Amino acid sequence: MATFTSSDIAFVTGAGSGIGRATCQLLAKEGATVVAADINKKGADETVLGLAGKNHMSIRLDVTKKDDVAKAISEVIAKYSSPPNIAVNCAGLILCEPLLDLTEETYNKLSDVNVKGTFWVTQAVIRELVAAQKKGAIVNIASIAKSGYALTTLYGANKAAVETFSLAAGEGIRPKVSLKRRQLQDECEAEEDFETQPTHLGTTNQLQGIRVNTISPGFTDTPMMVPFPEEFKKIYINDNPLKRPAKPEEIAETICFLVSEKSAYVNATSMFVHGGCIC
Repeated sequence: MATFTSSDIAFVTGAGSGIGRATCQLLAKEGATVVAADINKKGADETVLGLAGKNHMSIRLDVTKKDDVAKAISEVIAKYSSPPNIAVNCAGLILCEPLLDLTEETYNKLSDVNVKGTFWVTQAVIRELVAAQKKGAIVNIASIAKSGYALTTLYGANKAAVETFSLAAGEGIRPKVSLKRRQLQDECEAEEDFETQPTHLGTTNQLQGIRVNTISPGFTDTPMMVPFPEEFKKIYINDNPLKRPAKPEEIAETICFLVSEKSAYVNATSMFVHGGCIC
């Protein structure tokens, strides 16, 4: 029995290769209708051509442009009469460079794709799901680099930001806590009076069932990892209990679980997919 139906519209960025392509392939195989989005339109087209099922579409998308993201989501709605109820943000850039060599141009280039792009897509999808009063699931891609590695200072910072943002987006609504302090003669006996009431933080995720989660893959055998120094790759593999990098298809399996009803009670959390590597 398929995990999804054709009415499940999956919007995947970075779909032209690597984890994004593998995710599109698995979602389509499991019955979803896939929208493959990538700044490399040729790569997105090739992904769609290899998908099981029919009625999929490809979109050229620069995730760093808010208006372009909004336009892409509008195209999805126009074609399928529904916003995507599944979104996976795989678009990303990585750089293996010492902290002191980083430039402002490099900082902006990586951060715009890794952080801003994830933010704009997540925001746009949630906005349309709220408007349509539909449930949905979003998975954003962080990395074990968030823990801090010397040659991936900027990338790691980007991915830590993605995780923090995703946790907050998954919460959606939380209590507003106002603290009133009464001045007493003895300040040590000051009493805290908490008044708790709901407050709107820009989304209504919890009321509608919109879930946002993050995964943190370890080293994965994708084109994006080709520029990494061989020495770094060897260290990772030697320190990994499984003695190998991940396959894109293995990361895709975790993503598909998190956007399916099998994980209906998993929200605002982050999951490692790193083979047990604690290096």
